[in-house]
Amino acid sequence: MFRDFRKNYRDFFQAEQSALSEFLIQAKVDSDVINGILDSGYYLQGDYVLEGFYYHSGAISKDRFVDIIKRSENGQLKEEIPTYKIRSITDALDILSTNAYYSRFEDYISFRGQNREFTTKRSFPHPIFSNKDGLERLIVPGRWRPYFSEGVDPNSRPMSTGLTPLSPEHFLADKLYYYGIDVADLKQKNVERYGFHGPGDVEDFPDPESQEFAKRYHLKHKYEREVPLIEQHYGYPTVGLDLTFDIKTAIFFATHKFSLNKETLKATFRPIEGKSEGVIYLFRFSNPSLKKSEHLINTVHAFPHLPATRPIKQSCALPFFLSNYVNEAAANIIGIFEIQDNFDFTDSLKPNEIFPDPEEDPFYKALLELKRDHPKLFEDVPEYDFSL
Repeated sequence: MFRDFRKNYRDFFQAEQSALSEFLIQAKVDSDVINGILDSGYYLQGDYVLEGFYYHSGAISKDRFVDIIKRSENGQLKEEIPTYKIRSITDALDILSTNAYYSRFEDYISFRGQNREFTTKRSFPHPIFSNKDGLERLIVPGRWRPYFSEGVDPNSRPMSTGLTPLSPEHFLADKLYYYGIDVADLKQKNVERYGFHGPGDVEDFPDPESQEFAKRYHLKHKYEREVPLIEQHYGYPTVGLDLTFDIKTAIFFATHKFSLNKETLKATFRPIEGKSEGVIYLFRFSNPSLKKSEHLINTVHAFPHLPATRPIKQSCALPFFLSNYVNEAAANIIGIFEIQDNFDFTDSLKPNEIFPDPEEDPFYKALLELKRDHPKLFEDVPEYDFSL
């Protein structure tokens, strides 16, 4: 059966939500409770109740789901996540090296640093991943965050992510894919030299510029899956979640705050001194797995003529979380480091170590040029000045 991915989450799962509603009515669940469950995005698929935060990670058999409702269980069905307080990079490294579990699965552990935690409370919180107050930890990619703002219905988020300025199909993307090539001029030259032709014919032309154009033309779609990785690391919100395999990088993002100068529109990161609410999440993803030895980004193939160095400097990985499992990262936390007040910045990374300047990052340089021509489309791409 063909599914229409142009719909939003609520409309896409309308039939499955109707099935859940009928099942709960037969189970004699109160109508107000049913409405809260549906408003929270739950639906029935076969014998399991699923929802749009955790998908299979949060699946509950329909009979157990009814039992939970009738016993009014409020969260805490999952084991408590180990939480540690750290005041320095040394503290974090000591925990990682001495904890037997973390040492054993070192290759599988990825990190995410944030200035603070974010939570949400649904009408019917997930019984496994909510606390006694019904709060659920919220770790969602940038593409979905606007749908968790006050007054916005999370179920109105689209199932499809749509076209972005760096998608191969977007007209602006050619400015980067063919950066340094005057495509219009090349087309005119080739008509004069070789007669009328299609794009696929250019690879047969012997001149160097045509050969370079042909190479990029074929690469344009070959590495299309890398585009969200690049967009995310240069500021454009995607369905990818920024993770790193390097604890120092995670600590940087937990202990530094993004700052934008409203006059110059230049951005920087400033250390958070004194009081801190920063946290670092430790993840172990198993389905599918995420391993440093296999998924560490050490090469970006999509723009070989414009090496994108920032993702490599940040020792990153970028798992995708689609509309029907936007918060699944929160189901894969195996530890939390809480940044304590007056953090010791000894050996901390400096901003320019993980955000190379345009001269060291040719892709970033080209992207800023494109932003100056199309500021509205690229307003989420910051221009950094770490001298501020």
